Amino acid sequence: MAEYLYEGMFLLDSAQFAADHEGTVQQVLSILENAGAQIDAHRPWQDGRLAYEIDGHKKGLHYLVLFRMDGSKMAGVTRQCRLSDAVIRQLMLKHPRVLYDAIFETLSGHEIQGSEDESSDEDSEKAESSEKTETKDSEEEVKTEAEVAS
Repeated sequence: MAEYLYEGMFLLDSAQFAADHEGTVQQVLSILENAGAQIDAHRPWQDGRLAYEIDGHKKGLHYLVLFRMDGSKMAGVTRQCRLSDAVIRQLMLKHPRVLYDAIFETLSGHEIQGSEDESSDEDSEKAESSEKTETKDSEEEVKTEAEVAS
């Protein structure tokens, strides 16, 4: 069983969310937790009019959840979302570690413990030094061309 990193965007009923904020959020989180998901971050994203009517709903609240879960449990999550009266639609995206960490930092304002390794620091240092070398080479070429032209 492989655990994957997911971003879940849930379109929720705005009226239900406004009437019972905690209850509606708990409904979404319990769907994920019942499937064995570990929730890392969640928050409301955008509330407003929908581009088109969905099942009689003209307004909706987009709710973003970052979670880790065994990929084989996703069908159960989708089924539970369809049965829920709070969830109008849902979209789950599987992310690589780098993108997941960046989204997590944006949502929560801090880094995930132990997510950075030394090799990524070395790679970024190598990239910076190669950029500097390329810049110096191009500056030298411009000087040489200017000397030849004059």
